[in-house]
Amino acid sequence: YRARHLETDGLVAVKVLHPAAAARAQILRRFHLEAQNAASLRSVHTIRVVDYGVEDGTPFLIMEHLDGLPLSAVLRNDGRLPWRRAVHIATQIAKSLWEAHEHERRIVHRDIKPGNIFLLEQVGSRDFVKVLDFGISRSLESSGADTHGPIGTPHAMAPEQWAGRDVDGRADIYALGCLLYEMIAGVPPFDVDPAMAPSAQMAKLARAHTSEPPPPFDEDIAEALPRGLQMVINAMLAKRPSDRPASARLIVERFEQLLEGDSGALAAMSVGRPFKATLDTRRPSGQRVGLAAPPHDDDEAADRTIEAPDDAPDNARPSPLFDDHATNDAFGLIEAAESALASAHADANRNFAATTATGNRTPRLKLWALAGVLVLLAAIGLGYWLSRPPDEATLRAALADKNVEVATRQNALDHLLLQQGAGPRLRGLQLSGLRLNATSLVEADLQGADLEQVDLTRADLARADLRRASLAGANLRGANLRGADLRAADLNGAVLAGTELAGSRYDGDTRWPDGFDATRTGSFGPNAQFDRNAEIGNVDLRGADLRGASLTDANLKGSRLADANLSGGKMRGANLQNADLSRAALRDVDLRGADLRGADLRGADLRGAQLEGADLRSARYDRETRWPASYGYQDSGAVGPDARLARADLSGADLQGVDLRGADMERARLLGTDLRGAQLAQAKLKDATYDDATRWPDGFDAAAAGVVRQNGATGGPNVDQAAAAALQHWRARPAQGHVTCPRQRHEAA
Repeated sequence: YRARHLETDGLVAVKVLHPAAAARAQILRRFHLEAQNAASLRSVHTIRVVDYGVEDGTPFLIMEHLDGLPLSAVLRNDGRLPWRRAVHIATQIAKSLWEAHEHERRIVHRDIKPGNIFLLEQVGSRDFVKVLDFGISRSLESSGADTHGPIGTPHAMAPEQWAGRDVDGRADIYALGCLLYEMIAGVPPFDVDPAMAPSAQMAKLARAHTSEPPPPFDEDIAEALPRGLQMVINAMLAKRPSDRPASARLIVERFEQLLEGDSGALAAMSVGRPFKATLDTRRPSGQRVGLAAPPHDDDEAADRTIEAPDDAPDNARPSPLFDDHATNDAFGLIEAAESALASAHADANRNFAATTATGNRTPRLKLWALAGVLVLLAAIGLGYWLSRPPDEATLRAALADKNVEVATRQNALDHLLLQQGAGPRLRGLQLSGLRLNATSLVEADLQGADLEQVDLTRADLARADLRRASLAGANLRGANLRGADLRAADLNGAVLAGTELAGSRYDGDTRWPDGFDATRTGSFGPNAQFDRNAEIGNVDLRGADLRGASLTDANLKGSRLADANLSGGKMRGANLQNADLSRAALRDVDLRGADLRGADLRGADLRGAQLEGADLRSARYDRETRWPASYGYQDSGAVGPDARLARADLSGADLQGVDLRGADMERARLLGTDLRGAQLAQAKLKDATYDDATRWPDGFDAAAAGVVRQNGATGGPNVDQAAAAALQHWRARPAQGHVTCPRQRHEAA
């Protein structure tokens, strides 16, 4: 319904469930899930949910009102769209999916189709996209919703949806590929005759989506497409999820570059599993099918095979790793088998006619048919075996051989990334001279890899392990190295213009380009300089070399700094609440006024540190902690052996496994304190108060220790005794309807 808000006078759209549907639990769950999922998304390309709830037993959903047309109506009116307009629309859809897939709930739409895409006209933007209907979306972080079963629109359902398997964001990428194909071609990649029976339609669509390749575009359409676009669409329509682009984010980045005129954007597109080589079905009649190599940054056609000139030396010839002769032979076998099968059927039919005329029927028809089927199956199996992708060992061997030409080694790298998926393991590989520009290598293991002269422009290397990697002369312009580990890496001569290094780690063995100052990049390493009040947050810097680093007033709350070397650093006024500083080297560190409440200082070396005004309440230490000379750590509020904590409030503190031998904790408050595994030998606990949430070490005898249980937040130290007296007082007057306890006697009870 279209409605008007009574207060703001603005138009809204109201969606309600039909009473019959509201009575069905599964549909009701989907409706609530749509409301929750859509309300949690903020992308400008996702329909905005204003409110939802139930009124008089009718579930309702209130959304922003859209003035435009669904894409399905546009396709009916205009037919196919120019490729640039289609890619513009697909890019905006991918932006909506990008947020949904990377949301904390990991939302998968599961029904991307023309009817769920709305096109608006906004100032300065034609075809502004809104993605509708999260009614069958699935949050991968929740349970109770549909997670199995073929659910979606048949024309755009991914193979895993047809199989009823669990899905992730790559099912949406498949559906987006179907939609992009339909916008460009004017028809879906897989269609059926509407005159067919519904069951036959479903069977045909299921077979097509699970086993048939998408048909090539008509020749006039294909000639107008930019280089590599059909290959990208084919990759989005890959049968296996692992062969599709790994994220909607990657699609957005490449399509935006394509729309800006970068025709090589698609050629450079790598994914969690980059695009595989694709069949080139655009060929003159009679020409054999070949396996097209992934495109390169040159002016040749995208669909080609790599060949060396006849006079090239042997070591310059392409590796047979990606040779297409085996594939051609395989297709030749299949064509021969199909021809043999057709011939067999013709002979069998003639045979059948002859035997019918003489009345002497034989089983030769069945035998011929069976033989033909067996030949066809054998040929298909052999064809698959001959054209199967190379294994990881073969790919690694091709990369290790520098005598193999660059194009073949680049292909090997692309296929290896395909097989590795997210967080690829590329440790120690010889990648010098190859291209990884705009490639997603998040959390990649590149320890000791040879990346000299590699093109890594705009590559995403967030949290990648680049320890001891050789990046000399590499082009890292605009690359994302946030959180990367660069300890002992060689970056001499590398191009670092616009490179993001915040949160990365380096050490004294890291080699930087001449004149490059890494100390002010936001990286963590020796002498790193951070602005006052820097919001560094909860970071993992275990074992980091931060000698001489300036972290004055920085917020490092909850950070993991175990085994880190911070000697000589400046951390005056820093927030180190609950930070893990166990075994950290903190010699001569300026910690004046620092907040160390709840920090773990067990085994830390604080000799020579300045701790004037530092707040150490509930910080944990042990007998291995080294303190500054004459520092009164036992009276600092820190928790450890021989600590003087009488009357201290330790409520809610996590003191698991803490050594409290000999500590004075008389009359301390231990409400909700976790003391499991703590060592309490010779600790003084008389009249310390605890409650039901307090956790004690196994075998701890509270009565023998003299601790007092507190029942209620306002009770005193003798609540149990007061409650028992009040109960006795009540029992002495059973005939009365109520009892008035003397206030001064039973106030706590």
